[in-house]
Amino acid sequence: MSTLTELRLIGAFMPVGAVRRDALCPWCGKEKGSFFIKRFEGSLFYQCYRATCGHRGNIQIDVDRQPQSFQAKSHLQDFYRETHQLPADIKKDLFIRYELDDAVLRLHDVNMSYIGEDEALHIPVRGKYGKLYAHWLKTWPPASRPKKNDLVKVSEQFNGLYFADQPATSQPSNRLDYGVIVEDPLSAIKAEELGFTGIALLGTTLKVEQIAAIQRRCAKIILALDPGTERLMAHYMHKFGGYFTEWHNVYLPDDLKRVPFVQLKSYFKHWMGAA
Repeated sequence: MSTLTELRLIGAFMPVGAVRRDALCPWCGKEKGSFFIKRFEGSLFYQCYRATCGHRGNIQIDVDRQPQSFQAKSHLQDFYRETHQLPADIKKDLFIRYELDDAVLRLHDVNMSYIGEDEALHIPVRGKYGKLYAHWLKTWPPASRPKKNDLVKVSEQFNGLYFADQPATSQPSNRLDYGVIVEDPLSAIKAEELGFTGIALLGTTLKVEQIAAIQRRCAKIILALDPGTERLMAHYMHKFGGYFTEWHNVYLPDDLKRVPFVQLKSYFKHWMGAA
């Protein structure tokens, strides 16, 4: 999917007259606040205010000609219009549940959005130079309703992985560090706080096509999926372990994000000095 197509899709779900200043420039991917979008009747104006980039223009918006796959996701209109910062009570809840404080959440762009009428945690999935690949959403609070996740893909280049050190550089400096592979972005963020490279599969499926992307970040792997996946973890170690200089499976008592930091340090202490 081209950059202009991505902008056209965003514009299609913005009301006429709406303005966004919170997006990263799709071309340079630099800090928020430098890229401006405004929706007009039938068109979208965009401009990057960074002198070294300066991309600007108008593109036509035709809501009736949206791709069918995006029309089917009825919550997208609310999603693009209503993404907002975490309220204080949810920040407190995330700290109590997962020991992730406000500074860490802001660093990783954890916000709020919607899945239909339900409030949801929202984490953007980015790649090289901040390019937006997908939106990961999780209904919140998880205890009050059945678990529901949603992944909104916005780029055909998306490889199905979330790296907690996003956006990536073209020449990663942590090539020899350990990467901790987990299931969801919050667990990846928590692994990053331990000093590792956090990698989320956004599920439990690890494909051979994803190995090259992981190799570009890490030469050594620690796999720590949720309890109940022991046989799957053993299968992945047998199938993919030879692609890396080291591969270790760690069997945690709970989803990594729910395990206290002090307990995680005891599970990962053998590798933390090398990470």
